[in-house]
Amino acid sequence: MTYMIQPITRADSPYARIQTLDGADDRVSLPVILADRQGDAVLRHVDAAAMHDGCFHVVVPIGDCRYSAALQFGALFEWLRVATIGFVTAEDFANEERRGAGTEIPAEPVLEDMEQVAPFLFRCAAQTGFMMVHPPRREDNRQILLTAVFRPLVDRVEAAERLKPHSLHEFFDA
Repeated sequence: MTYMIQPITRADSPYARIQTLDGADDRVSLPVILADRQGDAVLRHVDAAAMHDGCFHVVVPIGDCRYSAALQFGALFEWLRVATIGFVTAEDFANEERRGAGTEIPAEPVLEDMEQVAPFLFRCAAQTGFMMVHPPRREDNRQILLTAVFRPLVDRVEAAERLKPHSLHEFFDA
């Protein structure tokens, strides 16, 4: 597989994307709840694109700072590493010269059924675990994007699958 690395200014920036050149399209469909201040909410599945070393990059449109996003990591993973999470204007995201040039606005996620066990390392205690991210203060009508780079470490396996009895033939026939 051949990769092309886009220029970046910070190694941990969500813009440090690596694109595959051979047509591979590895993606994760991450469930995200978008909610406004009036209590209206909608569930969407947002594709997170594969990067490198098992990392994925997700971009969630937030609008003009009117929506909070609940990234439902617990639906898919038991353990994950979140390398970066923050906001950027759609204009800065689309402009390659400004991409990764310190234009991100830090996010302050709130965890529900998730715990941070070490820097960047998260455990999803239940399938309902999510990371709620509220938008930055609205200053104008510019469109904002929430970007996150994460790496799944342990996929969620249902309890029944974990407790399924295994036959000795599975071990000896492999």
